[in-house]
Amino acid sequence: MGKMGGMLPKATTVYTVMIVIVIALIIATLLSIAIWVYLDKKKYNKVIILHRIIQGKLKKVGTFRATFEKIGVTGDVWCRVKGGLFKTIKIVTRPKLEYEKNVYLFFERQDGEWVNFEIENIDEVMKKAGVFYLDEDMRLHRIGIQKNLERRLEKKTFWQEWGGTIMNLVFMLILTVCLIILFNKLTLVSDGLVKAAQAVKELSIAASQTCATSGSGIIPVAPTGVPI
Repeated sequence: MGKMGGMLPKATTVYTVMIVIVIALIIATLLSIAIWVYLDKKKYNKVIILHRIIQGKLKKVGTFRATFEKIGVTGDVWCRVKGGLFKTIKIVTRPKLEYEKNVYLFFERQDGEWVNFEIENIDEVMKKAGVFYLDEDMRLHRIGIQKNLERRLEKKTFWQEWGGTIMNLVFMLILTVCLIILFNKLTLVSDGLVKAAQAVKELSIAASQTCATSGSGIIPVAPTGVPI
């Protein structure tokens, strides 16, 4: 038992060391992959967009990463096109026509050769071909077609065309009725106030006369302020 007890700490130490080594190897592998990916992207920092004629139309068939490499001692440069992690699918001459920064357009001919090209200036092509931008007859035809489409496809319903006007008229009618009712009520209230004031005036005159006849010493005053 004593020997077994002495071997257990040693076995635990060995396992710990092995685990540390495995973790260190995993970390080192991940770091190596990350560094390789970074360096690979930094090296292959050019983009090749390949086009091909398919069914009579120019279509994009692939996007590849590429790099420029010097060859020999004369300073010549070629373009290495990468098709996978470690696979080179094409080596072409260094492209001169840049579509965007570090982006180049290529066209694959029938013989398999890749040719660098650029998109033509449509304005210049049309000017060289003698094409006029404005044609009065075509403009009139376009206007007529647009009007026909508006009448057929964009025909407004009754409520879309007259709904706003009808709602405004209804609002004005309701507002007018409310104002009439309000003015009528104000007239009734003003008449009531006049009658109330008249009743108070008559009551004060009657009270003054009553006090005078009872001999209470109160001198009744007429509405004009002159003692009676």
